[in-house]
Amino acid sequence: YLVLFVAAAVVAVNLTSAIGSALEGSAEALKAIGPILVWGGLWFVHWRWETAEGQPTGVARSTRRLYAYVTSTYGLVLLAVGVGLLLASLLGTAYDRVFGGSFIGPGPGVWSEQLRGAIASGLVGTVWWWFHWHRVSADDADSLLRQIVIYIVAIFGGVITVIGAAATALFLAFEWVLDRPEIIGATVQLSASGRTASIGAAAHFDGLPAALATALVAGAVWGYHRTVVFAEAEAAGTRLVSARRAYRYLTAAVGLGTLAVGLAVLFAVAIGLLVPGAQGVTLVGQRWWGTPLSLALTLTLVGAPVWVRYWLRQQGEVRSGGTDERQALSRRTFIFVVFGVAVLATLASGSTFLFMLLNALFESRLSTEVLDGGKWALGAALTAGVVSAYHWAVLKEDRAAAPEPEVAPAAVAKQVTAAAGPRAAALVEAIAAAIGTGVTTWERQDDAGAPQLDAAAIEAIAERIRAAPGERVLLVIDAGGVQVIPA
Repeated sequence: YLVLFVAAAVVAVNLTSAIGSALEGSAEALKAIGPILVWGGLWFVHWRWETAEGQPTGVARSTRRLYAYVTSTYGLVLLAVGVGLLLASLLGTAYDRVFGGSFIGPGPGVWSEQLRGAIASGLVGTVWWWFHWHRVSADDADSLLRQIVIYIVAIFGGVITVIGAAATALFLAFEWVLDRPEIIGATVQLSASGRTASIGAAAHFDGLPAALATALVAGAVWGYHRTVVFAEAEAAGTRLVSARRAYRYLTAAVGLGTLAVGLAVLFAVAIGLLVPGAQGVTLVGQRWWGTPLSLALTLTLVGAPVWVRYWLRQQGEVRSGGTDERQALSRRTFIFVVFGVAVLATLASGSTFLFMLLNALFESRLSTEVLDGGKWALGAALTAGVVSAYHWAVLKEDRAAAPEPEVAPAAVAKQVTAAAGPRAAALVEAIAAAIGTGVTTWERQDDAGAPQLDAAAIEAIAERIRAAPGERVLLVIDAGGVQVIPA
């Protein structure tokens, strides 16, 4: 499997380079043929051996999964990067054709090196990912490694990437309105060519094609693996609810993290606007708050809908689903992790601000200017404090709604011996269960019989055993009843 992994990686790198050079019409593609043939031959031979030997042990099956999922993951990355670069190149060229005036100047045309590399990466990634995901890893829904790849790499990574791309586009819009009104329509001279270019809307927003391409590809990866999760869970019968629950909490965590960062920056900007000494040194006409406010509004508006959608939906199911939903592992993991991270963030940011405050006090320079640098730590502390307080309240609500655990009676720390006939065997077992410890039986030679006792009477005997002085108790059982004798 180590040879398979290394050989597959070497062939992927050389094949990507060869396809890119061939699309360019360069003879450099011939240099990659040797490594492709040698390492491809090694891979083929070892794959035949692996297929013939099978996986006779659990270790062999686990190692095969490790090879398959790691290789399929970097194949998926190659595929996603290739398709993303292809879309970005095409959308960027179309953007320049339609709007023009790009600040970075005209590109090399549609058939660029980036486009050729994107095609090569996409082709190789498609083959590697399809073979290892759909052929090697077929019918492997119960694998823990598969769940890690789906949830952590694909869904979590896809959600973060989509949010990042959406935030980039929204940030450009806010920055255009809040941060750079003085340069709208301005022109600058390009030092390399001596030409001038307008810093207008076309130049400012020329990052939108790349952001759109990234969002489309990451959204496709996210959506595909979400479908896989629910399909495999439904096929398993009992895992669909758990899979949907884990997916919602994972997505809500991404939205909450984005929202928390946005609120922290927003609090810091608000402090700076309310306290003149917290604005620092600014040039005439300069908006110090432009970029931070753009970032804060972007992250807040992107993160809030994601968190509200998935968290409130799951909260609704918790309130209607009863104890099982509240005690689910994914919910408890989400709440404890978020609460723990928020508490640590509160302590760290609060300590930072307190240090700055005390440092200024002891150096006799305490003033509102401390907030110039401290407003960021204070904003983080306020946000983390709100998040931790909210999730602490949720945690207490879940605990209050949980049923009281049944407390089993404490086991009797005594040596209990029963002198009883054969007909009293069932009664001795019932007494042993009531006191929570074993009972040694001395079999009586006479036919003493056994009393007919209900559960209340057996529990009363157990209480007498617990209350008896000493460490040993003798039970004498006959048809007349049970004598409890401390010994």
